[in-house]
Amino acid sequence: KTVVSNLARPGPGTDVYNLEVHAEHVYFVGENGVLVHNAGPKYSGRGAFGRDPAPKGVADDLILQSSRRDAWRSSFGQPSEGLGQLVRDLPKGHAARNDLARMLREIRSSGGAVSNKGLTGGNYARFSGTAGGRTGLFQYQPSKLRIADMLEEQAHWQQIRTGQHLRTYGSQSTVDVLEILAKQRVLQHPDITPAIRMEWLDDLARVRAGQYGQ
Repeated sequence: KTVVSNLARPGPGTDVYNLEVHAEHVYFVGENGVLVHNAGPKYSGRGAFGRDPAPKGVADDLILQSSRRDAWRSSFGQPSEGLGQLVRDLPKGHAARNDLARMLREIRSSGGAVSNKGLTGGNYARFSGTAGGRTGLFQYQPSKLRIADMLEEQAHWQQIRTGQHLRTYGSQSTVDVLEILAKQRVLQHPDITPAIRMEWLDDLARVRAGQYGQ
């Protein structure tokens, strides 16, 4: 057998640093734009470099038994306290109402269109027609849009403004990647309630299973 007694350094020393990204805690690596996440205290073996791409705490929640999510399912999509409040019912001057109004103004000033008609069922808000760098159309249901829904759409609007929807993410679906990022942002909100948290975790599980929107 060969015994190695000494190894020469390949070059000058370089300082390296641990990296933590604010908010979504994710970033893209390499020419293929692989989506990775900060290292956390627990590893599941999934995701880039063996780390789960979900934020701290979310990975464990995503593997909750379906029966636990089922117990909350009747509340999904329904108005509730905290982030579950309908934006239209908030008092004038409320931060969430102001944020929605600001986003609608920004969409219009960027050449996009806004409509509070045309959506039905469980689709409370959506952007469409954003291919090729266009701002497109934002539709929403005032009678259904909660603060949490608005926060998620704010995240999508930021993605559009920064061109994230025009990138490719390796083998990962662009739509799924952006959906996951937006939902993770809501999950990290300090005022999230158990009902909203469970609903968004269920959404995340369905996105990753390719079932979201079905």
